Amino acid sequence: MSFKVREAHWQVLHEEMDKNAVLATGKFVGPKGRENYKKLWDEAAKKLNSLGYGLKSTDKWQKGFVNLNVVYLLKMRNLSQAQVACKGHQ
Repeated sequence: MSFKVREAHWQVLHEEMDKNAVLATGKFVGPKGRENYKKLWDEAAKKLNSLGYGLKSTDKWQKGFVNLNVVYLLKMRNLSQAQVACKGHQ
């Protein structure tokens, strides 16, 4: 069953990414980098699920974050393009 991600989820995710930037960047280093990256996401998912609003797999949390990033980046790009277009019409 799907549930709506709440502000508390974003706070926990933000805290985890502040502690471990690799969660946000996806750039892992070293021979155990990928393994450590997965462990960090597993820990983050456990904390997110412990909030009591519902359960999602690690993959679902990860995918949700990636989708949010894509939407955010597209909005920023569109805003930037709009600003450039407005400057051209002044």
